[in-house]
Order: sequence, then structure tokens, then C-alpha cells
Amino acid sequence: MKNSRKVRYVAAVGALAMLVIAAAPTTSAQTFGPDSGMGMGHGMGRGMGRGMGMSPMVISNGDPVAGSYIATQVCGACHGVDGNSVQAAFPKLAGQKESYLYGQLRNFASGARKNEIMASIVGGLNDQSMQDAAAYFSRQSGKPTATVPAKANARLAETGRALFSQGDPSRQIPACSMCHSDGPSVGRRASFPLLQGQHADYTEAQLVALRNGTRTQAMMMPMIASRLSDGDIKAVAAYLAGAR
Repeated sequence: MKNSRKVRYVAAVGALAMLVIAAAPTTSAQTFGPDSGMGMGHGMGRGMGRGMGMSPMVISNGDPVAGSYIATQVCGACHGVDGNSVQAAFPKLAGQKESYLYGQLRNFASGARKNEIMASIVGGLNDQSMQDAAAYFSRQSGKPTATVPAKANARLAETGRALFSQGDPSRQIPACSMCHSDGPSVGRRASFPLLQGQHADYTEAQLVALRNGTRTQAMMMPMIASRLSDGDIKAVAAYLAGAR
């Protein structure tokens, strides 16, 4: 029985690794016409997303200078003008992958990712503005959270570090670092967000949403999150908040 579980885990991890390194289309998002349903997001990518919880990989080609105006006028009140939000309810955007940011803005606009506030905000942006905002925030430098973790949180973070870097084969949980490392943003890896330095409360809320099915468009994460306990989620979130 143990050997059978191990074989299934190795197979699952192997499939995930193949997905990570697979080459993805490199067509610029600017080639998608305004009535095309945002390219893959409305066609094949949307269909796969409904079936597998997968977000299509998109390529942004934005102008960070134009994006700085959007950040100041539209995004800054919640996310900080430089992308370093001070409230955990709003994720830090500074230094995040450009393609990931652009993809999430498109998800909010299309309704694939549910958030009434964000849907209203991005409803006032055209596709190029989304690319510009993504380009701007991706080029900002992340700042550490002001609060220093207590010793209890430090121990929790160490548990999270092990889960992030090694996973848990006994529960068929792959290492988070397989996809969410800060390595080259190429192929489908460009669609996987960087998590280091994010507010712990925000990371925790997203993992819970992925686990309970209220957030679905995130590749294999709903399946993986379903195997995480409350303690696992708190530990990983605590680790990532202090990771650089």
C-alpha cells in the first residue's frame, strides 16, 4: 500500500514538473483584437480552466512609464503607488511577474476570478492599460513587512519553509518551490506568481479560497490546496511573509 501511494505521488510530481518546463506560446497579447475574447482566455484556455482549474499563460508587452500613471490614479490607494501595500487585505504587487499580473487583471475583467471591487476597477481599463500597469508594478522593488514575527511565528515559518521547499510525499503534496521559485520567468513559469514577501494574511486567505473552491482558476492549485490543513496554510503563509 505504501509503495502504491509513493508511485502515485512520484507520478503526480513528475506530471507537474513536465507542465512547468513545457514550452508555451510566446505570442504578444497585443496581437489579440479587442473583440477576440482576450485570446486564449476565451477559447482553449477558458475551456481548460473550467475543466482543470487552469489559467491560460499570457504575455504582457506593457509600457511601465504609462503604467506609472495608472498606478498613481487607479491602483495606488489600495496596493501602494510602488506596489507595496500596507494592509494585508491588499496584495503586494511590487516585483511580481508581469505576465502573471496582466493575466490576473484579465481574469478579473472577464469574471474568471471573482472580486466585485477589482471587476469594477478593471472595467475602466482597456487591454493595453492592463499591460502597462503590469509592466510598471513588475519593475518595482518589494519592501519587507514592517512587523517582526514573534518567536512562535518564527517556529511556524520554519515548518512552512520545509513544506515550501520539500513538500510532503506522505500526503502527495509537491514542493511549492517547483513552481513558485524566483527563477527565470519563461514558458508557463511566467504564469506562476512569486509568493515571497507577500502578506501572510493575504496568502492564507488565497490558499483557503483555493481549497474551498471559491477561487478556481489557478492551474493545479485547487487540487494541491485541498491536501493542506489549516496548520499547513498558516505555516507556509508565515514563511513566505518573511522570505526574500
